[in-house]
Amino acid sequence: MPPVIDKEKCIKCGACARICSMYVFAPTKQGQISEPIYWRECWYCRACVMDCPVGAITMRYPLPMMMLAVKSSKKIVSIVFRIDFILSEIKTLS
Repeated sequence: MPPVIDKEKCIKCGACARICSMYVFAPTKQGQISEPIYWRECWYCRACVMDCPVGAITMRYPLPMMMLAVKSSKKIVSIVFRIDFILSEIKTLS
């Protein structure tokens, strides 16, 4: 699932393509919107989201990354993934 660029918010600066270490975005000329063409290579590091000066990029996470709970012998570990940020909570039950 690729990063999603809001074309109405995008100012076509190319910051997302420059910051991406996995080259997910196609190279563009100045004044063009970057398109995520190699989205399967995305590591979901959110560098493009954090570097976008106008907040035009959001992440869509694959279903396996949206894990809600993992049970172990004496612990319940809750991990909540959201579109705009990742919130991790670890709760130990006695």
